[in-house]
Amino acid sequence: MLSLKGYSTEFADSGSAALARCREGTYDLIFLDCFMPGMDGYKTSVLLREEGLRRSTKIIGMSARVGPRELETCKAAGMDDVLAKPFTSKQLFESLAKNLVRNS
Repeated sequence: MLSLKGYSTEFADSGSAALARCREGTYDLIFLDCFMPGMDGYKTSVLLREEGLRRSTKIIGMSARVGPRELETCKAAGMDDVLAKPFTSKQLFESLAKNLVRNS
């Protein structure tokens, strides 16, 4: 969905892989599954922020939990927003519009 709209994407299959990618590259936005196996998205987000991920890089948590409490948990971990799963393409692009400033 993202590639079809002109976004460049990369994938990591774990929290530790996401950390490694962020140490090597620069990203405008990161989606993290809050409940991925191994290191969850909360811990990954905390470590990314502790390691100096630039504050302009938005981190969006993806969670099947919905509501203000989940948003608070995500924000406490250094995430900027949460996208409830399952989500539609419309919800995905609304989240991007809200959280990402694209350079034209």
